[in-house]
Amino acid sequence: MDSRIAVFIDFDNMALSMREDETFRLSLILDRLKEKGKILLKRAYSDWTRFQKYQRELQENGVEMIEMPTRGIQQKNAADIKIVIDALETAFARDYVDIFAIVSGDSDFTPLVSKLREYNKTVIGFGHQKTTNRLLIDQCDEFIFYDALVRAQSSRKPAPRSGAAAPIEPDFELLRDALQALGREGISEPHFSHVKQVLLRKNPAFDESALGYKSFGKFLEAAQRKGVVKLVRDKKQNVSKVVIPE
Repeated sequence: MDSRIAVFIDFDNMALSMREDETFRLSLILDRLKEKGKILLKRAYSDWTRFQKYQRELQENGVEMIEMPTRGIQQKNAADIKIVIDALETAFARDYVDIFAIVSGDSDFTPLVSKLREYNKTVIGFGHQKTTNRLLIDQCDEFIFYDALVRAQSSRKPAPRSGAAAPIEPDFELLRDALQALGREGISEPHFSHVKQVLLRKNPAFDESALGYKSFGKFLEAAQRKGVVKLVRDKKQNVSKVVIPE
């Protein structure tokens, strides 16, 4: 069964830590979380009159924007308290949620992370490498630096192949992304069904039949002919698995 994920975003902490020439891209964080399970709840907290340029991306990603009007320095603490209350309420009221993503580098959330883990929840943190407090990092089950996600996105270019006449097709690129995601989770030779599960989390509209293939296996065979993947037969289990060619 897929993991169920709830995401709580301290938007001020993330957006205000960006350089003036940068734009915070929440979609990078959400895309990484889709590799780990189904995102059921997404909430971001801020005074949204300060971040109007981000509202469209948040709406397109189905993020609930919790309004925290700015009325002085104490309002920052109010947003933190609201995140803590909502996260704990979710832990009790929705016991099927097993992963909590805390998007902030603020050490004030360290007690929340400890309490969630005490309730047998997995906690994944996201923050900026230079501004995230070490106390918060050490308390999380996993911590992912936003900077690393940006670097990975920037380096995503089709690998050159001898004799290749054109860049890799978008659907094959998505397939390779799914395999890389599984590799990050320690699954190096996933079964067909596991690969498709991750593909659908990344793009719910994926449909091999709409691409002209009779089955997902045929889609993978086409990807193998393009050199995108390699299909490996496991004779003991009598199944085929998918790997990225070396």
